[in-house]
Amino acid sequence: MELELRAKITSLEEITKKLEELGAKKLGETELTDYYFGELALYQKLGYSFWIRIRVEGDKIGLAYKGSTGRDGVYDEFEQELQDLDTSIAILTKMGLENEITVHKKRTSYKIGDISIEIDDLGEKGKFIEAERVSEDGDKSRLFELFKSVGIPESDTFERGLITLFLEEKGSPFADWIKN
Repeated sequence: MELELRAKITSLEEITKKLEELGAKKLGETELTDYYFGELALYQKLGYSFWIRIRVEGDKIGLAYKGSTGRDGVYDEFEQELQDLDTSIAILTKMGLENEITVHKKRTSYKIGDISIEIDDLGEKGKFIEAERVSEDGDKSRLFELFKSVGIPESDTFERGLITLFLEEKGSPFADWIKN
């Protein structure tokens, strides 16, 4: 399972300085475009929500399934590389899936131990930090500890996905289903 924790940040410089002081290794910077596909009737039929995400990163195109586990910030996830963006979008659309939201971001990635850290600049939506680890135990305490170590109080953190927040913000009917 993928365990995630997020927070909106105001001082990028302060957070990156503290990450480096903790020994986090900067892995690089990239620009991403994520296309999220879903289908409300299928959610109703299955009884749970999921996203099919196409991610474009440079010349790489990836397909991911992100499925609900019923716990905020905990996902089932599978990924696969694709060859062509337009064909991939056409296939999902022909299957009846809707591209409900598309997100462009500039990302800086770090790693500390088994925790991956992403700092995303989403333009006018703001800057966000996400800490993630893969574990079957479902324990997020190390993620909360990391955020505390870089000066993010627990009261400023959230476990729900950014996409959920953005869907609620725009009044999307998908917001009623995408809960984590």
